[in-house]
Amino acid sequence: MAGVASPSRRPGGRSIVDLQAELSDLIADIYDAALDASLWDIVLPRVTAYAGGQAAALLGKDVVTDEVTSFHYFGVTPEYMRAYLDQYYRYDMFGVVEAMGFPLGEPITTVDIIPYEDFAAGRFFREWAEPQGWVDSAWVLLDRSTTGFGFFSVLRNGQSGLVDAETRHRLRLIAPHIRRAALIGNIIDLGHSQAESLASGLDLLRAAVFFVDAAGGVQHANAAGRAMLAARQPIGIEQGTLTATDLAASRALSAAIVACGLGDAALADRAVAIPLESAERHILHVLPLAEGSRRRGAVQGRAVAAVFVQKQQALRPAAPEIIARSYGLTPSELRVLLAIVDVGGVPEVAAALGVAETTVRTHLARLYAKTGVGRQADLSRLVASFASPLIG
Repeated sequence: MAGVASPSRRPGGRSIVDLQAELSDLIADIYDAALDASLWDIVLPRVTAYAGGQAAALLGKDVVTDEVTSFHYFGVTPEYMRAYLDQYYRYDMFGVVEAMGFPLGEPITTVDIIPYEDFAAGRFFREWAEPQGWVDSAWVLLDRSTTGFGFFSVLRNGQSGLVDAETRHRLRLIAPHIRRAALIGNIIDLGHSQAESLASGLDLLRAAVFFVDAAGGVQHANAAGRAMLAARQPIGIEQGTLTATDLAASRALSAAIVACGLGDAALADRAVAIPLESAERHILHVLPLAEGSRRRGAVQGRAVAAVFVQKQQALRPAAPEIIARSYGLTPSELRVLLAIVDVGGVPEVAAALGVAETTVRTHLARLYAKTGVGRQADLSRLVASFASPLIG
């Protein structure tokens, strides 16, 4: 019927099959980057385009030193990236996103935190984003621990407009794969290693690594893995299959290995990080090996997955998150609190956030009422008192 699109095609004339093939190829490249960090320079432009953005970055913040690091980025000039890492991250909503307790892997946008007009009036937008033509961004929280947290961020320009439902949808499709690749990349970074195979470069790792076939049989284990199997904690071999001593984790591991045999994209609905309950808490990650350049490094061509097991860092929330939850702060109130600590007094905070001084004073009055303190210096001491357990 004229005027009615075929159900097998999406707007723009591309078939669903084509879109699925594009996504599968992209996911394969994301997982390849887990083992060779240099590939992020190739992958990030493709991820950015797929998500409907024009720039992207993998970022991390150390809550002890208050430093932000860009591990890989695309679409932003080195000068602007240095400016962001040196100072402008303080005026962005980087800290607010992490502190408000948004779930790992869920896309978050500007309007999820504050009204867009408040964002556009702030110093970050006026001095850093707008001169480059950026109008909006979306973040995905990749990881959080006692000492820091990691983000993936996509920027949109004026032609693309604000982050829309399609961008959110596409980010949800790729977010679990980016999370898994980034977390595994923190365990093992082969980079430009000249090792003949993936297996030959793993014995120096403190994490246990196991190559398993489609049935869960161990084809190869590194030195740490062999020691773990000998101790039978928190993982061992039962009836020829790699099995966790924790029943729930064992089931999750089995399901992830089955998914790996079906292809990279099948892992999307599986847990990115599987906790192992034992005397010492461990965390387990599964990397598919059946596709991409990872296939060439697999042991004897039979392994479909690499299983990584390492001790888990304490997952204590960062100080701003604890404060926000303890005192029931709104995102706007937390934003003002963090600015008071980082920027200074009412005039400076008003200029940085692009709001009237009366607005800052209103938020300050609410902060005083909720926290029970009466001066800006007391608010700074309050934040410091919550931060001290993290660095002790």
